[in-house]
Amino acid sequence: MNERVRTALAQLEEAREALLEFADGVWQSIDNRDNEQVQKKVPFVTACNDKLVALGRLTDDLGALVRGYLGEPVDAEGEAPSTDAERNARVIRELDRGTPHTIDEVFSYKRPYGFKLRGRAAKDIRTWRRLYALVCLQLAELAPATFVALPDDPQFTTPQGHRAFSRSRADLRSALLLRDGIYAEAHYSANAFARNMRRLLAAFRVNPNELTIYLRQDRDAGRDEVA
Repeated sequence: MNERVRTALAQLEEAREALLEFADGVWQSIDNRDNEQVQKKVPFVTACNDKLVALGRLTDDLGALVRGYLGEPVDAEGEAPSTDAERNARVIRELDRGTPHTIDEVFSYKRPYGFKLRGRAAKDIRTWRRLYALVCLQLAELAPATFVALPDDPQFTTPQGHRAFSRSRADLRSALLLRDGIYAEAHYSANAFARNMRRLLAAFRVNPNELTIYLRQDRDAGRDEVA
């Protein structure tokens, strides 16, 4: 039963990410010189955003409740990908049977499966939220001082005051506890996660080519071909 419940929670998170992608697409489609478009679409986007924030908080609370009942950590996102060389080589061999993607691509309505960064890899990932958390945790190990300073870095705070990282979960719409008391905002669509990862790689002085993304769609297509 536990595995079925975990799958259900992951599917709920996938649905949230897809709805955020939809809202982003509507916003980007607005021509701000067209008053009719603005009057028609902006109220919808505003209302949709409010509902998605509420859905995100409900999803987070439900996930924490279920994990607590199962005796699992309620808040923390776990650990960065393993440093074990043999395990990483095995995971990378599996991932490399799929199609590699760079962080500069468009990921609208696409689902992640795994990634590799500087020789460390993870797979069986269902959501962008989870992939983002694992990348953050690996970067935190790479440069701890840079990581703990992220809440103070102005490039991770929007002109409207929305933070990508904070020491208080109350500052964020959907908070991921990473490590060292640092929370990451997770109320993002796939493309927003990708944009933040690009900024993170620059902040940690990691070449973007060192991060490779693998998608579930490619993996599933490969299975169909084999079948």
